[in-house]
Amino acid sequence: MSCIQYLKVLACAVASTLLIVGCISPTPPLPDGSVYDNIDKFQDALAARVAGLLNPDKQPDFKVVVSQASFPIGTVLRPNSTIPIEYTSCLPQSKPPSVEANNLFPTYTLTSELAVDFGLDNDVIKKLLDAGITIKDTNTVQVSVKDSQIEILSDRDLASATAKADCKSVIATRTVWIIRGYVHGKRAFETKNETANDVKGKVDKIASFNVNLASGNASVSITDEKSKPFLQIISHVSSANGRTEVKPISTTAIPGQIYVQRDRLDISHSAITTVKNLVDAGFPVYKSVEVVDNSKMPKTAQVRYFNDSDKPSAEKAVSLLKRQFNSANIVRVGLPAPSGQLEVWLPKVSQ
Repeated sequence: MSCIQYLKVLACAVASTLLIVGCISPTPPLPDGSVYDNIDKFQDALAARVAGLLNPDKQPDFKVVVSQASFPIGTVLRPNSTIPIEYTSCLPQSKPPSVEANNLFPTYTLTSELAVDFGLDNDVIKKLLDAGITIKDTNTVQVSVKDSQIEILSDRDLASATAKADCKSVIATRTVWIIRGYVHGKRAFETKNETANDVKGKVDKIASFNVNLASGNASVSITDEKSKPFLQIISHVSSANGRTEVKPISTTAIPGQIYVQRDRLDISHSAITTVKNLVDAGFPVYKSVEVVDNSKMPKTAQVRYFNDSDKPSAEKAVSLLKRQFNSANIVRVGLPAPSGQLEVWLPKVSQ
């Protein structure tokens, strides 16, 4: 599979929050000799590192996932979903402090495809290809995190936020997820440039990424120039007997549906066409289209799936979406969700 081919699985919403360091091979193995080739196992490893630091003695009442968008801490999400319910009612009085955790993560070794799933930016890869830099799908990729920091609501701050009248009204009749914090850092990927002697030009910077070609152009590294919130910490909150409770996160057994999101500024009939195409193809589409603020929408249309078993359905859905948006792609999201659940996000409207 060429670089161009595996661009199709890029997670654009994730990529906008990531930093990457692009590539060297062969890479040394992990201490346990593992090479991650499954996004769930890799995210579990990241989550275990964070949970072990924040709550090493008991079952954590939060989950760590790859960020799909940088929603404010306190944003209320629909359970098993990346769709916001409410943005402001449960915001804390003040933003939690960022605590340095420079040695939080070891260096991980991933397959190249998994590294792409973890956030290699489409524009960055395209410009690397234009410069004559080639990455084989058989290469392993070494991933590290620089300057990592954690910001998370304390138990007291979360209790205070959820005790506010506006917040209590949001969760009074439902169970919700609340964004409790983020892990920030500069992610760095390294792997081999297969065309080391055929680089057309020097690339120093692409968008917000710093690019470095080393060892006679035999390797390339791409690093975000600024720290980004690449992991999101969420808690499961419900109301019982007039009190809010924080509980462990689990997947519901409710059959999954297809949720369609459109930009609030989108006055076209794109969403209507999207829903019709999905329904005609037999997808169980949710009864109404979700309307999302412009700033929260991805730049490129995408289909988000949550379970590996639903990837074929996501691929079928994105093929329908490409009838309207040629650049539509699929995104693997590391949240627990019912089997069969997909989210279809239409692109944001340019202002």
